[in-house]
Amino acid sequence: MLPMSTVVAKCPDCKRFYWIEEADVVGVIPHYAKPGDVPLEWTLAEEIKRLTIDEYVEALEAGVGRDASEERFLRVRFWWSVNDFVRRDPTAEIPATYAQKLPENLARLSALLDVRNPKDRLMKAEIARVMGDFAQVEELLEDVPEDLKWEADTLLAHSRAKNRLVAKLKVGWEYKPSLFRWLP
Repeated sequence: MLPMSTVVAKCPDCKRFYWIEEADVVGVIPHYAKPGDVPLEWTLAEEIKRLTIDEYVEALEAGVGRDASEERFLRVRFWWSVNDFVRRDPTAEIPATYAQKLPENLARLSALLDVRNPKDRLMKAEIARVMGDFAQVEELLEDVPEDLKWEADTLLAHSRAKNRLVAKLKVGWEYKPSLFRWLP
């Protein structure tokens, strides 16, 4: 089985990483299939899982991101995984192993972003905020399109408060998905 959000995976047998879109299709199980309609070995196949935070680290260190787009994907997912510690428990400490890797990961991710792209500028500003470079946040968010204004205003408010912590983005009373949940 394949969860919809899995883009890169690790083979449970050979332990190699691979990009789902490049995997050989052995067969397709229709949604309406009955148990007898599916070959037995398919029903026994291990489900493909999302990478763990340690696997993202391993994939980055192994150079699984072969180009800027793939590297960006892995770096964003590592960042989200680190943030998940705090999302699950706002009082949680990020484990030292990941906290030590985060600054380099964010610096390398920032270098992959294109400031001409407004969403990349927002992400770059968020990286600057997390890293404590509040002046750069102001610089990056000087001129954003109207449709991204509320995200920029929220980032600016956190930046001006010198808040480097993970924060939910909120519009009125309704919570919006995190700013970082854009597919690169």
